[in-house]
Amino acid sequence: MTNGDQPTSNGPTAALDLEDLRKRAEIAELEAKIKQAQLDQTKAQLETDLELAKARVEQELTVTTKRGELLQTLLPKGETKPLEGKIEADEKAGYTAELIAYRVMQKLEDNLVNTLNKDGRIANKKVLIVDKLEYAQADVPLVEVTMQFDLFEKTISHSKDDNETLRQRYDQEIQPQQMIGPLVGPLLVATAIPSLISAFADVAGYFSTNRSIKGREFELKTEGLVAALAGRLRTAEAKVYLPNFHAVKESPLLTRFVELQEQALELKTSREVLSSHVVKALKEHIEHNNLQIKNLESERQKLDNTTQPDAIAQINQQLEDLKHILNAEQKLLDEANLAIQASDTIITAFDNYTKAITTQADEQSPKLVQAILRERIHDLDVDYILWLGNLSSGGDAATEDRQFRSDAMSFTGGTAIAFVLATTNGEVVAADTLTGLAALNHRMSKGENDRIQHISFQP
Repeated sequence: MTNGDQPTSNGPTAALDLEDLRKRAEIAELEAKIKQAQLDQTKAQLETDLELAKARVEQELTVTTKRGELLQTLLPKGETKPLEGKIEADEKAGYTAELIAYRVMQKLEDNLVNTLNKDGRIANKKVLIVDKLEYAQADVPLVEVTMQFDLFEKTISHSKDDNETLRQRYDQEIQPQQMIGPLVGPLLVATAIPSLISAFADVAGYFSTNRSIKGREFELKTEGLVAALAGRLRTAEAKVYLPNFHAVKESPLLTRFVELQEQALELKTSREVLSSHVVKALKEHIEHNNLQIKNLESERQKLDNTTQPDAIAQINQQLEDLKHILNAEQKLLDEANLAIQASDTIITAFDNYTKAITTQADEQSPKLVQAILRERIHDLDVDYILWLGNLSSGGDAATEDRQFRSDAMSFTGGTAIAFVLATTNGEVVAADTLTGLAALNHRMSKGENDRIQHISFQP
């Protein structure tokens, strides 16, 4: 080495140093990434924990709010803000106001009775109090059941008579086997039976569905009005009745229903007799006569027209008599089959109708029960029908809260009632709407017996 030159590095040694530095850099970078990943994971966990904590807090807040709302619902009361001079009331605190409304209703009844008994109109008269204007709708079950009972009584009786007539004709005219000429005696009109079957098929189809007539029940306030007014009307010497508020001892309609069931059973019996005694025997006899006719015709073919004319004439006469008897038997068989079919249709229609009027539907009493109860009302033979309705009622409750006194309460209650008085033919003789309002002021600390003050509406 000359001229101050530095010694040159060995080539392989420098490469190893560079590779070592590169690996160290990679390790440092990898460690940095690992630390960053750990930091990200820790951050994510902290965020998750924070969200869960928020959710728990919100849930607890919601539960606390719901509990407070429930407590307010269970314990309704007026809310006041002190020192602000405000009066606030909870709409659910209305029981006292409701009692006041009843007192208002009692006061209105005096005016109502005076209007109803104008000039002694209802004195010694029968008055039926009802709770709906559609009073006539409840007559439909009675009208329907009565008309159908009339129909079934006639048709069941006629069908039994027809079956008995056919049985007697068979016993007297066919069974003896001595008949030579055509059958004589009462004949049923065969064309009448198919029309009867068609008519009762229509009846059976009509009663496959039930009519249902729906009505509202007495509400509490309406019942209170009815009860109080019924007592007041008695002081006016009126005879007062309420629908379905009576005992049912005897019912002509129920008696008819039981008798109809007995008649239907008798019809079933006559139908079975006609089927087993007449139809079965006729079929066997017709089959026997057809066989005889075939045998005679076969014998006639074997005879010679020239040499045996008398024998052929005798067979022809026998064939004519047999065919005449056969026609009579077939006619009676056809009529008997139609009568059986008519009986089956009538029996099916009656059974279906019986089920329809004795089955409860749509939470209403069976139609037969409705008709029996309505029958009792018609038996009363009332002079007037009085509808009463409580159109609306309500009240307010207020609590007064001041700096040095906070026990003053005020309640108001009112009602609006309507009435219509009409004769049984629907002629309206009196109708009106009456309203009233009253107030009660009470201070709990004094324990005074406060009076209800009726408020007059100026025209």
